[in-house]
Amino acid sequence: MATEETKEETTEQADKAQDAVETKDEQHGHQEVIFTPVDGKADGMAAFFQHPGEILDAAEKARDKKFKKWDVYTPFPIHGMDDAMGIGRSWLPWVTFGAALTGMTTALTIQTGTMTFDWPIIIGGKPFFPWPSFMPVTFELSVLFAGITTSLVMFWAAGLPSLKPKVIDPRLTRDRFAVWISADDPNYDPVKTREFLEGLHPIEVREVRFDS
Repeated sequence: MATEETKEETTEQADKAQDAVETKDEQHGHQEVIFTPVDGKADGMAAFFQHPGEILDAAEKARDKKFKKWDVYTPFPIHGMDDAMGIGRSWLPWVTFGAALTGMTTALTIQTGTMTFDWPIIIGGKPFFPWPSFMPVTFELSVLFAGITTSLVMFWAAGLPSLKPKVIDPRLTRDRFAVWISADDPNYDPVKTREFLEGLHPIEVREVRFDS
């Protein structure tokens, strides 16, 4: 009897605890979101979250909303974020490949033109077109062109160097997660964007102006 009573008490306590959690979740889901506006025209709007799971869900909904100029900021990499944002393969490897081909063509052209046409001299019994001896220079120039071009294009694509960094919130590098929608996005509307972001149930929605 004592064992059955103990089991009933344990089950009752578990039910109460579950009800309390569900009530808390419902209250959290319907709590009023803090909105922070700015004076004048904003450069965009950001919604802030506290957990990785929330930012993943928010990214999927922003992707489905067909925004073009938006981003997600997290203090650490989150597995599955690329798929959640709908990001495909980077186009940067094609730049690297093209630059490497340019370096290879340049090296072969210079060496062939010099050794085969301008100064066709037989050295050590080698033919006028000793292509195996061209490979070291060809390889080095391919790597040189690919490395320098990729670095320059990467900095250009990232908008660097930037003398005035665009800081949305300093805590994004520490313990906050954010979905950012730029005012330059063709689907951006101050009222509708705010309603969309508030519907994601963040802890705060904030307008941001970088020159303020």
